[in-house]
Amino acid sequence: MLLSERCQGSMQYLHLANLDLHPTFELGLRTLRTLHLCNVHITGDELGCLLTHSFALAHLRLQYCHDIIRLEIPCLLQRLRFLEVLECSLQVLEINAPNIFRLRLLDFSVQLLLGKSWKMKNLMLNNSCVISYAINNLPSCAPKILNAPVASSKFRHLKFLNIYLAGLHSHRDYDYLSLVSFFDASPLLEKFVLLVSRVQSKYDWFEGDPSSLRQMSEHRHRNLKSVKISSFCPQKSMLELARHILENATSLECLTLDTTPISHRCSGDMLDRKCPPLETECIRDAHKSNLAVRKYIEGKVNSTVKLNLLGPCSRCYAL
Repeated sequence: MLLSERCQGSMQYLHLANLDLHPTFELGLRTLRTLHLCNVHITGDELGCLLTHSFALAHLRLQYCHDIIRLEIPCLLQRLRFLEVLECSLQVLEINAPNIFRLRLLDFSVQLLLGKSWKMKNLMLNNSCVISYAINNLPSCAPKILNAPVASSKFRHLKFLNIYLAGLHSHRDYDYLSLVSFFDASPLLEKFVLLVSRVQSKYDWFEGDPSSLRQMSEHRHRNLKSVKISSFCPQKSMLELARHILENATSLECLTLDTTPISHRCSGDMLDRKCPPLETECIRDAHKSNLAVRKYIEGKVNSTVKLNLLGPCSRCYAL
């Protein structure tokens, strides 16, 4: 009643948490620009009805909303630019809103259906998502999809891709080179970030002849300028991915390889701030990864590319 009567025609920001929301009549949210729902019990149909009348909505964030199994973002939301779905129980997300600039999707086993007019430029995915299209299928973020067919230019407007791979300790043979499928499907991609959360020492590290590493010379990525890979280690397919980028990203300006899993660092000149704690074994592994970069990667870096090799901070992680 509060939303319908007192705020009709005036509300622009709404953040609801820890409650049930089951509207039985049209809410007065036509001027709403930002909607955040956290741990709200509302079904996909109920939320869909609410969104249908929120023509001014620009930012939608859903977190811990486990009653939403299927959700359609209608094409009427012409002003929607930023969509976040975080740790819900969503199974199907259909997006028909054409002007979404950034999508952040951190959910498990969600099927993502994209409308023909979708123009998203910034995409963040986790490893459990499955990407599907109404027209053709693009390979999912799963191991061993290197030779899978890719529908060309499916992400026609994508410029920034952020992939977060978590819980990969159970996938010793994950094929990182398979992520090239996303490059092929994103002809305008300029920035790629790969964040890997795992224990490096549980992986089989490559120490053989570099001539045995796979190559995909027929793939060219003409607009890719910046790449960052965290938790970089000499796992065979991760080396292949880094070398592929150096060989085929013709406009590459910067490649950053971080051999640690930390998310932030001390600034070096601020003595009161330290890097996050790391186990001694992880520090040793990171130093080994640095040596592998010099052996297998540095020789592929041309004069126009800046290689940033980030290892353990010597001030915070003295062995």
